[in-house]
Amino acid sequence: MAATIRIEVDVYLVTVRVEAYRIVEEQVRVGRGHQIRRVRRAVVDDLVPGYSRQDISRAFQAVNQIFTLADIQFGVRSLDAQRVRAPGNRAVVNEEGFVFLTSRFPSRGAVSLLLVKDFESRETGGQAIEERGVCIVKKLSATGFVNVLAHELGHLLALPHVEPGNADANYNLMYPALRAGNRLTAEQIQRARQSPLGTNPARTPVVREP
Repeated sequence: MAATIRIEVDVYLVTVRVEAYRIVEEQVRVGRGHQIRRVRRAVVDDLVPGYSRQDISRAFQAVNQIFTLADIQFGVRSLDAQRVRAPGNRAVVNEEGFVFLTSRFPSRGAVSLLLVKDFESRETGGQAIEERGVCIVKKLSATGFVNVLAHELGHLLALPHVEPGNADANYNLMYPALRAGNRLTAEQIQRARQSPLGTNPARTPVVREP
């Protein structure tokens, strides 16, 4: 029987700080009376990811159920709340912003998971960069969180997307859709276990500039 592969994950709850300017009306005293003056004020919004420690614990339990057949298990090594200025001062983190965040929260001997309030994703609500050992997931429902987290961890295990083409495709974990299933084929299991992360879970990925 194959030995269980245990992969540690550093989880970062990333609050994105967005700065904006708004025109507000203020009442000011002029002589014996008052006037309304319009003033430009700086306003800072903190966009919190919205996940609790319990949410994360439950999600990893469910993710590990999905990867049980592959004898791969993920464990939270650390959980840290961080606040950063929004990349590009955007409320929604885009792909370029994700790359920036990977430099702020790099993988150091463990997978780095970034949780944010919103991420600009065309498919599942998350993204992964295998070479950096980092993935990102936006705020989702409990079920959606599990599915997307497992999907992105699958990418870090070198699993590509499963494309439509057969009746079972949309039941597979790596189907690129929020409502995908959680199945893994024997070929995917073998590939995950033989991936760089699977064969050396404590590796520090080599960062390649995009």
